[in-house]
Order: sequence, then C-alpha cells, then structure tokens
Amino acid sequence: MRIGQEKMGKCWRVRHLLSLCPLFLIVGCYENEPDETKATAPKVVVAQATTEEVPLFLELTGRTESPNTVFVRSRVDGHVESRPFKEGTDIVKGDTLFVIDQRPYATELKRVTGERDKNQAGFDFATREKERFSALASDGTVAEEQLDQSTTNAAQAKGDLDSSQGAVDSAQVNLDYATVSAPINGRIGRVYQDVGNIVSANDTVLTELVQMDPLFVYVSPSETQFLELEKYRSANPDLKVEVTLIDGSVHPHAGSLDFSDPGVDPTTGTIAVRAVFPNPEKTLRPGQYAKVDIQLAEQSGQITVPSEAIAQDQAGFFVFVVDKNGKAETRRVTVGRNYEGRRIVLSGLKDGEVVIVQGQQRVRTGMVVDVKKPSAGSDADKADG
Repeated sequence: MRIGQEKMGKCWRVRHLLSLCPLFLIVGCYENEPDETKATAPKVVVAQATTEEVPLFLELTGRTESPNTVFVRSRVDGHVESRPFKEGTDIVKGDTLFVIDQRPYATELKRVTGERDKNQAGFDFATREKERFSALASDGTVAEEQLDQSTTNAAQAKGDLDSSQGAVDSAQVNLDYATVSAPINGRIGRVYQDVGNIVSANDTVLTELVQMDPLFVYVSPSETQFLELEKYRSANPDLKVEVTLIDGSVHPHAGSLDFSDPGVDPTTGTIAVRAVFPNPEKTLRPGQYAKVDIQLAEQSGQITVPSEAIAQDQAGFFVFVVDKNGKAETRRVTVGRNYEGRRIVLSGLKDGEVVIVQGQQRVRTGMVVDVKKPSAGSDADKADG
C-alpha cells in the first residue's frame, strides 16, 4: 500500500502533529500524580489512533518473464570467425553478434553474378534480334517463321536472365546471413559456440538474447480474487500495479494489467493475469518471484495505529488503550492490512484514542502507566509524525 504515499504523507504530518496534543495532555495530567505511583508505574510510549484514507490492494505472488527470448542461430553453415560483443551486456537491434566465414558465400556471389551478366548480354542480343525481325516482317522482307523464332529466343533469354538474377539474390542473402545480427533490443546471455567452432544452418544455438524492457509479471488469482479484480477494473481499467522484490525493495515504476487468460486452470482453480512494467534500469530480471500489489481503490475513514501497537494472544488481536487518567485497558480489535508502518483497525478503536506502542509487556489491564512522549526519531515518533 505505497502508491500515493507522498500526497498522503503531507496530510499525515499535519494531522499527526495535531494528534500529539492528547498525548501531551495525558503526560501533563499524569505528571501531577504522587511520586509513589510514578515510581511503580511501568513506563510506556504511546501513539494516537487516526483516521486515514488508505489504498485497497489485492496482494498476490507473481513471477517475472521476458516478453521475448530469442535463441540466436546461424542461417548458414561455416566456422565462427569473430564475436564482437561481451556476454551479459545490453545489445541494440542490428548490432553484429557473430561473423561466419564469408569467403565461400562471397565466391558464390561472384560466380552467379558473372552468370547473370552473361545472361544479360544474351537477353540484350535476343531483344535486338526480335526488334529487327519485327521491322523486316512488317514489309515482308523476312518470313513469319523467323520472326517467331526471334520472339522465342528473346523470351528464353529473359527467363535465363531472371533465373540468374534469382541466384544472385540468393547468394547475396547467404552472404548477408554470414553476419549474424541482433533481431531485438535486449541483454545477451552466455555464448554457446565461440570463435573457431563450426556451426550448422538453423540448427546450432549460438547464444540467447533476452528482452528486458518492458518486462512481464504473471500472477494467478483465485476465481474469487479474479471476480473482485474485474469488479474494480470495470470502474477503472487503469489500475496501478506495484511489485516488491524478495529483498523488500520496490520496483521504481508502476505497472499496468494488459492480459488475463480466457479460461480457468482446472487443476489449480486460478486464472493467469499479466502486468507489464517499464524496466529501463533492468531492476527486474526474468524468473524472479515477487510480491505483486494491485491497487483496487482508495478507502477513506480507516482507523490506523502504529503496527507495534498491535499484540496477539490465543484469543486474537488486542491493544492497550490509555485513558485520560493514565490507566491502561485491554481492547480487543479486528485488524486489516499493514500500511506504511501502520495497521488498519477494522473494529475496536475510535479515532483519537491513545494506544501503547512500547512497553506493553509490563502492562496489565487497570494499571496506571507512566506515559512518555516518543523521543525524536524513534519508531513511535515516526508513526505519529
């Protein structure tokens, strides 16, 4: 629940400065208690329950995947002459990856080019002959059979020329294929066939090229979760998605949902959903597991307290509430999600009530406590500031 935290953080600062006023009153009242009571009262740090607007998230576990992984192969036979790239680096589409021995393909191109040029000369001659016999036939100087033969010869010469031109084009393609270029932008992997190795056309994998930006993250919500997700997507098709890596770091770019599978997996009862994330810094890598938070909506009027105020026993969750006389009371609560170091309290607390955030282990219901203000920079102070 981190999206929108900058805007909400400003509101919290003002609201929590005001929220400290009751804490000062409690501290002030309690300072008038007899010294004997103070001496035996456990020292505690307190904070105030506040009403916030917090995002509602659908929390899932996902796995990253590249949109495109290319297994780079040579399209001609030969031995590898050079490999100018460094493994594990970023490659731009069109960069040279490998050069296969070009000599046999250059020689073949030269041979078929000569054949094409010879056929071009034959075609030019046959065309002139046809034109000459056509002119003579118009005034009856030559027989019709001679004109027909010249026409046939010109057509055959044209066929020979076209065939030889095709051979030239094919030889040029093979020569071009001897230079293996990157088909996409991406990060190059390890080399499987390096300089000196003999490779076969369309068979030998030379290396892998993986698209890194953008990157996909796939999640598998249950049918119930998917129906909830679709309900919110119908109201807002551009739901923001956030991904947190295994070390707790948050990917710096928000993602968006772009695909959901049309069917339900009968073995798991889940539906594949995909989010796409900008990844210019290459923070994400294919194959990572990640925590995925899909922001469904903003929830207003949520009571929150610092997470450390929440305790748990066999009966459930509870907090210690301090009244205006400095007495602690156990209060059973129903809790929701954690949010930026605070816990949503669904029931059991009201806005403005004061709860103990440090020192609970020494407190029992009905005890008078020695309330201390949060020290500057402490966790409790951050929760209220």
